[in-house]
Amino acid sequence: MAFLTAMFMGLLPRSWWGKWQPDSTVTLRHAALAEGALQLGVGMVLLAWGYVLFFAMRAQQLSAVANTNEGTQLYYSFLVTVEYLLVHPSSLLLEYVTLEGAVRTLTVWTSGEVVPNWGLRLLAWMTASAAGRRAEAAMGARVADAVLPGDGKEIALRIASCRPKTWTPAMTISFRDELFEVVRSEEGAPPRRHVYLLRKSPPSKIVRGLHAYDPEEVLRPQ
Repeated sequence: MAFLTAMFMGLLPRSWWGKWQPDSTVTLRHAALAEGALQLGVGMVLLAWGYVLFFAMRAQQLSAVANTNEGTQLYYSFLVTVEYLLVHPSSLLLEYVTLEGAVRTLTVWTSGEVVPNWGLRLLAWMTASAAGRRAEAAMGARVADAVLPGDGKEIALRIASCRPKTWTPAMTISFRDELFEVVRSEEGAPPRRHVYLLRKSPPSKIVRGLHAYDPEEVLRPQ
C-alpha cells in the first residue's frame, strides 16, 4: 500500500503533498521509476496499436495506388504516418504520455529526482500564481519604505514597509554605509503594516548574510 501511495503521490507536485511524506526517499524513487516505466510502456503500446488501426482505416485509399510503383506506395505510406503522428488527436495525446513517461523514467534513473505529471505541475503553478496575485492585491498598493529614527537607545532605525520582509536576527542589514541587525518586528498602520526595529550591529558580529537595503526595493517585486 505504501508503494502504491508513493506512486500516486509521485504524480503530484510537491506543493500538493500537504502533510504526506514518503516512508523513505528510496521507496519514493522506486515507485516513481516503476510508474514512469509503466507510463512509457503503456504509451508506446497504445501508440503502436493506434497506428495499426489508423493505417487500416486508410487501407482503401492506399489500395488505389496498389498497382503503382513502389516509390508511390512508400510516399502514401509516409503521408499516412505523418498524419497519424502529427495531426491525429489521440496519437498526439499518446505521444505526450509516452514522452513524459520517458522523461520521468530517465530523470529518476539518472539523478534520483521525482518529476510530477507535467499537466498537474502546470495547474499547480497556475493556481499558485493566481493565489499570489490575490495575496498581492489584498496587501494594497506598493509604496516605498519609510525609514524612521529609533528611540535613541537600543533601537537605531524603524523601517515601516508595505510588504513583509524575509529578514531574520541572523542577517546583517547594510544601509548608508552602516550595519544593522533586526531586533524585532511589530504591526504598523496601513499602508505600511510591517515595521522592523533595527539596532546597530556590534563590531564583533560575524557577517553571514549581508543585505544591501534600499527603501525603494519593495517597489521592485521579485
